Amino acid sequence: MAIERRFRYQRPHREKEAEIMSCLNISFIAANDVTSICQDFFRRSGINCFSYSRVYKDGSRSELWSDARALNHTFFEKKYIVGSYTPDYYGHKERYAILEHKVCSFTTETRNRYIAQINDQRNLFDHAFPFKIINFTDEYCEYFLFYSSVSNVNAVGFYLNNLDMLESFVAFFKVAASKLIAQADKERLISGTRPHSGMPGTPVSTKNVHLGSLTNECELTPRQTQIAQYVIAGKTAREIATLLIVSPRTIETHIDNMKSRLGCMNKTELILRLSNTHKRSDCDRPRTTQAKTLDNL
Repeated sequence: MAIERRFRYQRPHREKEAEIMSCLNISFIAANDVTSICQDFFRRSGINCFSYSRVYKDGSRSELWSDARALNHTFFEKKYIVGSYTPDYYGHKERYAILEHKVCSFTTETRNRYIAQINDQRNLFDHAFPFKIINFTDEYCEYFLFYSSVSNVNAVGFYLNNLDMLESFVAFFKVAASKLIAQADKERLISGTRPHSGMPGTPVSTKNVHLGSLTNECELTPRQTQIAQYVIAGKTAREIATLLIVSPRTIETHIDNMKSRLGCMNKTELILRLSNTHKRSDCDRPRTTQAKTLDNL
């Protein structure tokens, strides 16, 4: 009973709820359909919430969530994400993000908003350990966000070790929910308010920031920086050794040293870290309990 009380969602005041219901758009109406699409995936994966976001360059966005209550809380009751334009924080080649780590690269105001949103998702709805898949197109940026129960302490390890499963679901969802996505696109939950020239408080773009800044922050050697580029490209130690005319063991030693310097427990976590550009505070952060559960690669 204590656990049930902890995650019990307090419904809005009756007048406020009526106001919300009177202006519902597809984002709320489609929640049951989104849940139905996700049902088998949830059962197989242990994930308990999924959301799809499409963010346009003018700041407008469409949303499809499996939990309409959590959606309402985030966008209407607390307005945590309203007014925030986050695609600028992600590089165009960045595909994955552990959101609790990624927010450290956000500006202070936006970071505080997202930390509060993450905490509310965890404490009010039992949606914890958010993991994001990012996809850029010429017109918009897509987010596919996965949550797991607070009790699933190995969730982050599961995400990183089952990226193929997550990617397969993303491809499936875009087909199965294509009509919902098209309708949500016509009825965007947030209207565009972001000037093309930017506005005060909008994120500083990191699209042109590459491994150089990560090298300065975390003191990778020039050789390690060179190897890191091949690691991100998906090359194996043997393939990198052939390209650099050294032994595979030498490459493996460099990779081990890079994992140590960047606080990564395995190669998958290293790839994620190298693919992002973090602030020094993120480089120095103690490894989380979830990170310690990852199997060494």
